[in-house]
Order: sequence, then structure tokens, then C-alpha cells
Amino acid sequence: MSNKTNGDENKKESFKNKDLVLKSKYLKYGIISIVILLGFFAFSRIIRPILLSLAHYIIKLEKTGNDDYQAREISVEIEEVKSISMPKYINTIGELKANQSVVLHSEINGRIKEIVFKEGTTVSKNDILIKFDDEQAQAELKLHKAKLQQTEVEYDRQKKMKESGAASGKDYDKALAELNMARAEVEVKEANLHKCEIRAPFEGTIGLIDVGAGSFVQPNQELVTLVDQTPIRVKFGVSGKNVNDVGAGQTIELRVESSKGKVFKGTVEAVDSRVDSSTNNITLIATIPNEEGALKPGLFADVMLIIGEQGDTITVDEAAIERVGEQEYVWVVDQKKARRVGILTGARNKGRIEVIAGLKSGQTVVIAGQLRLFEGAWVKFMNKSDAGEAAIDNMIEEVM
Repeated sequence: MSNKTNGDENKKESFKNKDLVLKSKYLKYGIISIVILLGFFAFSRIIRPILLSLAHYIIKLEKTGNDDYQAREISVEIEEVKSISMPKYINTIGELKANQSVVLHSEINGRIKEIVFKEGTTVSKNDILIKFDDEQAQAELKLHKAKLQQTEVEYDRQKKMKESGAASGKDYDKALAELNMARAEVEVKEANLHKCEIRAPFEGTIGLIDVGAGSFVQPNQELVTLVDQTPIRVKFGVSGKNVNDVGAGQTIELRVESSKGKVFKGTVEAVDSRVDSSTNNITLIATIPNEEGALKPGLFADVMLIIGEQGDTITVDEAAIERVGEQEYVWVVDQKKARRVGILTGARNKGRIEVIAGLKSGQTVVIAGQLRLFEGAWVKFMNKSDAGEAAIDNMIEEVM
């Protein structure tokens, strides 16, 4: 009886354990299902938006990168390197000189009665500039004219008497001599009266005067300067090695510091007949029209004497050139990329510079915007000129 009871209890215990195992298994699957459901919920509500946002961000980064690339393109102006004809010239220094110049002096002892001119103005030839007190000169002239009349009467009387035979030839000769002396005295007094006026010997600009009305001056005392500076002359020298390159009729271009880069053109009028042995220079004189009076005698000037032309000269705009110490550079553009190239320059003329070495005709150089460039920089073109558009067209053809 006891054994049967134990068997039943064991069966009950076994069924109980199986039930627990089964419940545990179901619980496990339930938990897994719940986790899967929660995971799907989390993906759809949390992770999926995060992934979508990340994808949008990556796309935006890519687009921003492209925009940044465009932003890294540096705006510049360009031009094509040209081969042109340039004037051949000699640079030198010259001194401006008046076409005519004179220092006016007093010829008499006397007191100044009137200063007729205004300092710094233009006067015409024979204009009265200074008047002296002429009362004494006028009186002396009047006196000698009266004496002349008296001698003329006496001469006429002696002449008639000689013709009638009533007078000797000696008396006639004496009357003739006195008449000539009287005439000479009148001429002297007239000349003295003329010296009481100082007149302009030519048209020009009158300078400054240090004396005024009432001043007493001595003979040969310097009073004022008269200058004819239209046209004006420039005197300059060139090396003796160029003696066969220069001649009358050649053109010069002249610049003075006071005229802020303005160019004045003139013509060589004369070349000296010899070379100065001490300087090995030959002297030339050129004239420059000076209607506005901007050029003044005594100024020093930069002179460019044009002696011919040289063809097929590689040139660039002077704005294209950068200088670092003694070395000169330009930025060359190849397929929209910039690179710095060292060059050797020569003559300069009207904003263009000859390139002796470092460039060839047809290349493209930057003429504005260089300060932001670096080696290999991408560039975009902002030109509006025909030359710039032609260079851009050439660049496009190279890229294609």
C-alpha cells in the first residue's frame, strides 16, 4: 500500500515538472516575441527616422562639398599673351629749357615810375613793362630839338649865301657840321628817353620783380625775367654707341614728376656735331608743344627717344606682373588651374611689358585677382574685354 502511494506521488511530481518546463518554454517564446515586436516598433518609430536623417545628411554633405568646390574657384580676369610690334627706344634724363629767356636790366640811373605788368602773366612783344621817371629826359630832348631848329635855320642861311657867292665855303661847312651835331644830340636824347621804358623783346611769361614804383635803380641792375616756354625745349644726352641711331625729326615721349604720369610728345630738332669725350654722350635738343604751360624750364624729365620698331614681341599687360625681390612672375592658367611662372621682362610701352623669357604667344595669364591665388588654384573668369573673351574661348577649346 505504501509502495503504491509512493508511485502515485512520483507520477504527480513528474507531471508537475513537465508542466513547469512547458510553461517555461512558452514564457521564453513569449518574451522573444515581445522583444521582436518591441524591436520592430523601435525600428519603425526611432531607428528608421535616424537612418533616414543620416542619409539626408550624407546627401547634404555631398551637395555642400560640390558647392564648396564652386566656392573655391577664385574669380580672376585674364588675357591672352600677344606677339605685337613695339617701339625701339632709348631712355635717358633731360633738362627742360626755355625756348627763349632773358633777364631784363635797367640801362639808366633812375627812379621807377610805374610797374605796368602783372607778375606771372603772359606779355606780348613790345609791351611796356616798366616806366622810369622821364621828366629830365623829356626836357633834355625838348632843349636839343630847339637847338636843332636853330642850327637848321643857320644852315639854310649859309647855304643860300654860298650859292649866291656872298659867303665863304668855310662858314657853310661850319654850319653843316653844327647841324649834324645837333641832329645827333637829338638822337641821343631820344635814345635816353626810350631807356626810360623797358619793353618785352618777345612774347612770353613775365616773372617776379623785387622792386616797385618809387625804387631807385642803378644801371645794369637785374629787374625781372621774361621766359618764352611755348614751345619748350629739352636738352638730353644719349650714349655715343647710339650715335648712328639718332637724328633730327625723331619722336620723343617725356614725363615729369609734377604732371603725374602724363606723357608729352616732342620732336628732335638738333643733334650735336660731336660726342663729349668726358661723358661719351652726344647731346640732342627736342621741342615740345607746351600750350597749357605744364612744363617749366629747369625741371628734369624722363625722356624716351623712339629710334625704331621691333616686331613679334611677346607682351603682357603690366597688371599681370608680380615682383618678389628682383624676380618677376605671372600667373598662367592651364585648363582653369593657376600656376606661377617666373619671367624675364624687357621694354615697357603704354601699359604693356615685353617678356623676353618665360612665356609664349597664346598662353593665358591673370591680370586681376592674383592676391588670392595659390599654386594649383581653380579659377573662374570675370572678363568683359574682347581680349579676355578670346582667351576664355581658347581655354574652353583646350578643355574640350
